[in-house]
Amino acid sequence: MALGIQVLILDEPTTGISSTQKEILFDALKKLAADDKSIILVSHKLEDVEALCDTVTVLRHGKITGEMDQPFESRALLEMMFGAPPVFPPRCSETPGKDVLTMKNISGSGGRAGLKACDAVIREAEVVGLAGLEGSGQGVFLRIAGGLKQARSGSVRLQGRDMDKQDHHAFRRNGVTFLPASRLEEGLITGLDITEHFALQDSQGNFMVRWQDAFRRAEQRIDKFQIKGRPASAVEELSGGNQQRLLLSFLPAEPQLLLLENPTRGLDIESVNWVWQHLHTYCGQRRASFF
Repeated sequence: MALGIQVLILDEPTTGISSTQKEILFDALKKLAADDKSIILVSHKLEDVEALCDTVTVLRHGKITGEMDQPFESRALLEMMFGAPPVFPPRCSETPGKDVLTMKNISGSGGRAGLKACDAVIREAEVVGLAGLEGSGQGVFLRIAGGLKQARSGSVRLQGRDMDKQDHHAFRRNGVTFLPASRLEEGLITGLDITEHFALQDSQGNFMVRWQDAFRRAEQRIDKFQIKGRPASAVEELSGGNQQRLLLSFLPAEPQLLLLENPTRGLDIESVNWVWQHLHTYCGQRRASFF
């Protein structure tokens, strides 16, 4: 702003920031608007649009589908964005069963706060959410629960088995699957295409790459998970929503425990709805999920 600009364009500026940080950002933007600066906000979050914008132009598949001035009508905006408002899946109605993961007095380092003397239990057919500001210990918790990080103290038991000092491979063999929030940094490999990712997942343990099998699996998962891409598409060329669909396509058919780190971060409402619908099927299979 010190350069004297008159127009500021912001692309999804609230992704990954806390509500307090968003409030500070919006206060600053409103002051700029009061000083006759023009603000263009690109966002799929209706709450951000309603809190900040004076007028909205909706783009869908590269075309303008409508415009609206304050006060906004959320249902009408959703129809402009998606053709029809998304229908969210019902809550899982399964009765929780036996303990799947038990963590007692767990402490560990990482993030802003680390983890201190944490106790947790998750059972079959249960979906448990970890609430808190970014860096409050959720990432440390999930990585300890998945064997990606060793606890400083405490004990971890998986279906009654002692998992202390076990590595991530041992957790995977026992049915634990971790889905990171950082899609390109941890979940996918930049520079490789979709087919190459499925080739890497070949569990045969030999030196021969079964390219035809990997290509066929890529085609099948692209179709099943409605990924907008081709087997030869580089993963970094996919949108955030399609990268997340690709990661979900890697999940095993029958996991015992899913550890999902911000599975809908940065996604539009339609993609968020699709993710929850897909994850809801695991609860119906009596799988346990932490997110």
